[in-house]
Amino acid sequence: MDPLPINVLCLGDSLTNGHIRARAHTPYSDHIQSLLNGNGQNHVTLFNAGVDGDTVPRMLSRLPTLLQQVQFHHVIFLGGTNDLAFVSNAGDITPEQATAHISFKPIYDILVAQQSIKSFLHLTVPYNTFDRLDPGYKSYKDALNNRIISDPCPKKSLLDLNNPALNFNHLLMTEDERDELWSDALHYSSLGYKRLAACIYTELNKMLVS
Repeated sequence: MDPLPINVLCLGDSLTNGHIRARAHTPYSDHIQSLLNGNGQNHVTLFNAGVDGDTVPRMLSRLPTLLQQVQFHHVIFLGGTNDLAFVSNAGDITPEQATAHISFKPIYDILVAQQSIKSFLHLTVPYNTFDRLDPGYKSYKDALNNRIISDPCPKKSLLDLNNPALNFNHLLMTEDERDELWSDALHYSSLGYKRLAACIYTELNKMLVS
């Protein structure tokens, strides 16, 4: 008997949409789909719902419609990069206070309430050139990522893209590695999205068998 179809929603911004430059895109979902098909997992289909420039509130507003269009069983979620661009430390407040308005809980609540969804994978916001050059910006991202890592939620799995064990941390790379894996200060190159896909694919397989 053939396995039942499994649909995976990839929700996010330009990093999910695979933005490179000059309107070129190579979504990580395309690379994962190739890995799945090559390993006989043709019953699993990924849907790219990445939108360039999207913020967490806009992802939240799009999510109900997306869930009505297809019965999804798993979700991969990456958001917060564009939200951090609007964070400013006005006055004597901590990075945690400065980023407190970036809330993932409404998205968590929808995913938990959706009966067809068995699990979702939340990715931390990856480091980039701005974190290397601006300690203040990095402190905001660290505060946001600490929340992603520490906030418990049913159905939630975590992939910390800045974990040194993945060999994908921008701050720990040589200049040659950065040039190879990034197309600009913020976005990956085609090879970088392929590396991102490999990291996600490992975790997705764990979700598929759980």
